[in-house]
Amino acid sequence: METYKGKPVFEVSNGMALEDAVSRSSEIIEPPYTVKIPDGTQAVRRYAFNRCDIETVILPDSVEEIDEGAFLFCSNLHEITLPVGIKEIRYKTFGFSALEKMDIPDSVVKIGSYSFERCKNLEFVNIPESVRTIETGAFSGCQSLRTIFIPDSVESIGLSAFSPCPGLERIRVAENNPVYDSREDCNAVIESSTDKLIIGCKNTIIPNSVKVIGGFAFCRCSSLTSIRIPDSVTKIEDGAFDRCENLKEV
Repeated sequence: METYKGKPVFEVSNGMALEDAVSRSSEIIEPPYTVKIPDGTQAVRRYAFNRCDIETVILPDSVEEIDEGAFLFCSNLHEITLPVGIKEIRYKTFGFSALEKMDIPDSVVKIGSYSFERCKNLEFVNIPESVRTIETGAFSGCQSLRTIFIPDSVESIGLSAFSPCPGLERIRVAENNPVYDSREDCNAVIESSTDKLIIGCKNTIIPNSVKVIGGFAFCRCSSLTSIRIPDSVTKIEDGAFDRCENLKEV
């Protein structure tokens, strides 16, 4: 049997096939398992490995599509490398997994809604220049995420895309992004055309040019203890500071 990092590898395309392969194995192999998707496979189907006890997934270069929820609730999944050719990370693909880092390939144009929801161990994510859209709640509940960088290519960021992420310390938008900015090194994402701050963190300094604090911009930012709201702000949208339990000074 093929091994990876000293563990046996099951070459299967879904959870049912994994269960069958484990039951037929001539040796007792304890979970979590290492899975290899067969060469030539073009798509991992929706909810294929939902709730499977796997820790590593090896994907062939032939995979061009990973459908929604394919690895949802894989609570021991620590390692997966996405092949170049993937165009979209879909709805709840990796939600509630144990991924610690994600290097998104530069073929991806959309990060779907709740695709990394509550990946509590996720500390690093690389968003490449190819990404145009980050949908609602894409990284919601990624409490270990410390830094985010929004490249020039991003044209749309959905509500609560990075909220709540209470561990966020550094937020930066590429200088030439035509839609968003982080003016004055403010540690926030601001919608340039409306002067609306849509993503903040504990180290955000709201610039004097900001007019609106967007909905859920600081939601559940438990490490936020104080914030100065400048006179330029005329509107604070629903939930902007919802459940900021340690916010003492405004």
